Amino acid sequence: MRRLPSLFYNYAEDTLYHHSALGDVFERRLGARTLYLCHPRLVEQVLVHRAGQFRKGRGYEAVRGVLGEGVFASNGETWSRQRRLLDPEFSTARLESQLPALHEELDGLTARWWGTAMCNVPLPLERAVGEFSLRLLGATMLQSSVGDSFELIARCMRASLEQSTRRLLSGGLLQPWMPTPGNIRARRAERQMSGAIDQLIAEARTRPEAQPEPGGGRAQRPDSQGRCPFGFDRAGSPEPAADEGRRGLLEAMLTEPDPRTGEAMSDSQLQALCRSLMFAGHGTIALTITWALMCALEDPAVEAKIVAEVRRVLAGRLPTLEDISRLVYTRQVILETLRLFPPIPAVSREARVSGRVLGVDVREGEMVTIPVYVLHRHRQFWRDPERFDPERWGPERPAPDPFAYMPFLRGERSCPADSLAILTSVACLATIIDRFELRRLAAGPLRARARICLHPDPSPRVQVYPRSR
Repeated sequence: MRRLPSLFYNYAEDTLYHHSALGDVFERRLGARTLYLCHPRLVEQVLVHRAGQFRKGRGYEAVRGVLGEGVFASNGETWSRQRRLLDPEFSTARLESQLPALHEELDGLTARWWGTAMCNVPLPLERAVGEFSLRLLGATMLQSSVGDSFELIARCMRASLEQSTRRLLSGGLLQPWMPTPGNIRARRAERQMSGAIDQLIAEARTRPEAQPEPGGGRAQRPDSQGRCPFGFDRAGSPEPAADEGRRGLLEAMLTEPDPRTGEAMSDSQLQALCRSLMFAGHGTIALTITWALMCALEDPAVEAKIVAEVRRVLAGRLPTLEDISRLVYTRQVILETLRLFPPIPAVSREARVSGRVLGVDVREGEMVTIPVYVLHRHRQFWRDPERFDPERWGPERPAPDPFAYMPFLRGERSCPADSLAILTSVACLATIIDRFELRRLAAGPLRARARICLHPDPSPRVQVYPRSR
């Protein structure tokens, strides 16, 4: 009998039994049966070959109550429509048009962290990086300063998600209608968040960039076949329209109708879409950068290699899209960070019909969990899997099994913003390491806490010093 890594006892505080001829399948037998699929071939069946037999089900209730029927948690045509509208917004041309906003926010981060260094006060790393990603999301969604609105939305979303997670882990004992202090705070946060997002949508509708043009249409996202994983190659990318650099993502959603149905998005659909983008775009990028910095601090040799590469490629300037493609080792650090500490450590699917998946019986209505964290440490597919080793991503190394490494998932539900996430993370890591030295204030191994996303535990505090030239 084997057990899943202790991280997953946050999801299931009971024995998990070895199951099936393939191995790497575990079964939770307390309450409703849940299967944990820990082998890439099983995952490939669920996410690709038999994707139509599985859907995002009750395992997403904790986030669906907060994020609504947005692209992160929805199913069917609701999801398909949002995805059709989103895909073109993450083309390489659009990524390049967002570089000015990225540069502006990196300059702002540098100024804030320089002030912290001069005052000789500790920096709460995860919160500080989260502030950067929040500002960047506001600039790219609205092409404007986020002001207080995005900070309010992020704070309310955290409060609502924390309470939803408590309800999920209570096994049904804690219900939303109960007048507990946590539920009362969550309901208040929900009202504030809805009001703030409605205000953002109303303001976006008044902007000239949000007015649809007759006969307009946006190019679809280039085919990912032939690209390097999460790459920045420009082959086949359409040139941005004249107003692409000025239009934010929310304005784009207002500008173009669904390419299949011709219908515009309603305010309620935009509300759910904004919530999903806030959750995925702000939280996951912030966690990736935070974990990458923590991993680099743990290994002086890794930090030194990043510094040497960044100073050779950038020579003190902020990175362009071409520069980021040349920051090979820095990118390897990000890829290895995503392997060890994927922001979303597990996803689940609900079986729509009964059947067998490579010899495993799955009954209708049962939950299937895909523990990404475990797949990224599978000893059959990774050598010395617990070691942080950016060299495993070197240009001469073979590509990993695509279903043993999927920080952005695979199949039709993969994240459309994979390149944007990598671009942002590489640029931010390069800028911070080039300009600052960070030192952890608490010694000890890096530990993770899984509550929907994978957070450092405890939240790291660092001392910031200007890096000498």
